[in-house]
Amino acid sequence: AANKKKLDEHNNDLNEAQQKYRKAVAEADARIAQMNEKHTAEAADLRRQARDATIELERLRTHLMDTKKAVKNSDTTATKAASIHEKRVNELQKKEKKISEEYEDRISMLIKKHTEQTDEMRKKIFETNLECDNLKSKLTSMQMKDSPGDVQGIKQRALASLYEPAKKASWLNFVSISLALLMVAIAIGAQMELWSMDAVCSPAMPGTKLNSKDVTLSAPWWAPGDFKADVFGYVCSNRQRLTLYWTSGLLLIKDTNSKIVVEKRANSGLVKANYIHSMNRKGKIESIRAPWTELLSSSK
Repeated sequence: AANKKKLDEHNNDLNEAQQKYRKAVAEADARIAQMNEKHTAEAADLRRQARDATIELERLRTHLMDTKKAVKNSDTTATKAASIHEKRVNELQKKEKKISEEYEDRISMLIKKHTEQTDEMRKKIFETNLECDNLKSKLTSMQMKDSPGDVQGIKQRALASLYEPAKKASWLNFVSISLALLMVAIAIGAQMELWSMDAVCSPAMPGTKLNSKDVTLSAPWWAPGDFKADVFGYVCSNRQRLTLYWTSGLLLIKDTNSKIVVEKRANSGLVKANYIHSMNRKGKIESIRAPWTELLSSSK
């Protein structure tokens, strides 16, 4: 009777320890879910600001093109306007760079904050696990003393109870890290105009600068060299696969039959998802619609 009473007391201690552990894990799950919801909202706000900045830049670019058309008939006025436009484009580029740096800083702070909070939760869970394991070890020792004939069974039950919380903690860590990486990818992709079929099917990554360095770029820009043709046929089957060549100030864009689609002399250039911006030696800027945005007639 004394052994049974002692065993009941041990079982009660174990039940209390398990309830405390489950309560701690539930609280940790709730705080992590609340933290992830907050970070998701912050990431959405960053995407909205990046989208607004992109819309503003496109509006200014459109205004720039309309102004250039209005002064096209006057060389003197065109030269003066080109100088003004060049200055404005430089200001826009600085503004875009500043916005990009601000977004990167905010994303870094978000990741740092998320990491600190996650580490704090891991620490609390770890401390709770240690306390629970300590109670389980004491209970196991007492059970082995009271029931020497069931030592093997007591060991197996103790080991089984140790592995279950470890698996759950590993899953929580994996979910937290995955959500952090997903938020960073979404924010950066929206900022760089990567989430569109025009960008996906382009031979050059949006934002690629054409300067003194000669380059040859084939669509799609993001696929490995040996798999580009197969990947393009699968993802961009309704578009023409193009290759961009930039050599000594000459821009050439050719199709798979080496037919020239675009030929342009320029001092420098900038490739975007939908447009190609070029600047000559006099500082005159010209924007043309990117040919990879056009759909094949058979798919219309």
